[in-house]
Amino acid sequence: MGGRGASKYYRGPVEGLKRYGLAVYEHAIKESIDIVGSKVVRSFVVLIPWRGMKGLMLREGTRVKLVEAAGVQVSHFSLEGTRVGERTVLSYILTGKGETRTLRAGVEGVVAIILTDHARHPPAYIYVIADESDIVWLDPAE
Repeated sequence: MGGRGASKYYRGPVEGLKRYGLAVYEHAIKESIDIVGSKVVRSFVVLIPWRGMKGLMLREGTRVKLVEAAGVQVSHFSLEGTRVGERTVLSYILTGKGETRTLRAGVEGVVAIILTDHARHPPAYIYVIADESDIVWLDPAE
């Protein structure tokens, strides 16, 4: 799973998860989320440093909501692990005409991960939002 020199982060057994570690971000996501079908096809964990290195786990089969942010410049306001409501601001977007737009979630849940689409120029970002009941919070190993 990880590239050369990638360190591993282990903890005791968790139902549906045997171990997790650092992996090349884009590679891991391509194997974990079906963007077209809006669902998780392989369980994964996102470590969140600003929440004390807690892990956010989504299990295989979880349905997710996708919200795209694209523009000349995207400033993220809501990050991974943030609980959002329909009117919550996800990001501010600078358009090609120099206008600033506000992107709101439009759905309720928790931002599980923010994907980057490098195939587009400038890059687009996709907020993957899951229902709070589908999120499994993991504390870091001691």
